[in-house]
Amino acid sequence: MNRLFPTFLILIISYALLAGWLSATQKTILYSEKKLALIKEQYGETVSNRLVNWKKFVTTNLDKSETERLQLTNDFFNTQLLWITDSKLWKQKGNYSA
Repeated sequence: MNRLFPTFLILIISYALLAGWLSATQKTILYSEKKLALIKEQYGETVSNRLVNWKKFVTTNLDKSETERLQLTNDFFNTQLLWITDSKLWKQKGNYSA
């Protein structure tokens, strides 16, 4: 499986949580101990910890305005994820045209 999949999965889930698209039941299922254990087993402790940290982050910032939450979310992910260029990740020069 693509190594970037867990990162994209967390980003999509995070956006859904931030936007309030998930119901309380879905949030509970997402963060159950069983689900976290499966995530840890499949993707490792780092990804599992990211999800736990995200849950704490969301809970802590529910009272913020949408603009504040977006900025805080950006800051959160800037500290949680390592961003590198495609050429460095895939070790080949990209062929991009505008």
